[in-house]
Amino acid sequence: RACPNEGQKGTPQWEVRDSAFLKADRRLDTELLDKLILQLNRIYPQILTDKEATKFRNLDVPTSVRVGELLTHLQAKGEEACREFYRALHLHVEEVYYSLPTRLRLRGPLFFLGCFSVAVGMALFYYYSGKAAFGTLLSYVDTYLSGLKGLIHLRDDHSKIKNKMIKQFVLLLSSNDAA
Repeated sequence: RACPNEGQKGTPQWEVRDSAFLKADRRLDTELLDKLILQLNRIYPQILTDKEATKFRNLDVPTSVRVGELLTHLQAKGEEACREFYRALHLHVEEVYYSLPTRLRLRGPLFFLGCFSVAVGMALFYYYSGKAAFGTLLSYVDTYLSGLKGLIHLRDDHSKIKNKMIKQFVLLLSSNDAA
């Protein structure tokens, strides 16, 4: 991932949004910021020299200020520096990476329209096909998602949501059968 809006005059939107978010986010504490700085320094000394790393690791400066200065420094270094920062952030602090405003914006309206379409489709299928067919569909979906879980890493919260939804549908079906 490169710096969004790289090359435009003025302060890029990515820096304003992500910098403000990262400065305010308590999950990016001193220890995690040090990990990011050390990775950039050790693996890419052309991006962050020893002298620069020491400057950004200064514990006398508040973490939020150091994050802002680091992002400004990386933006001045260019696209490769930004890409490596995002890679390090993804590696060390995945939950913060996925919460970045520029990352969330990538989902856009089509993502939500797609989710809504799936929900409407399942509701229509349930309404017109009956409980038995819907229960069969849920078992296929569960089998399919379980197979996918082995292929890709679903984050724990997505897995918990999926399991909770399946349990709610099963309870709904069993309560309708009892009534």
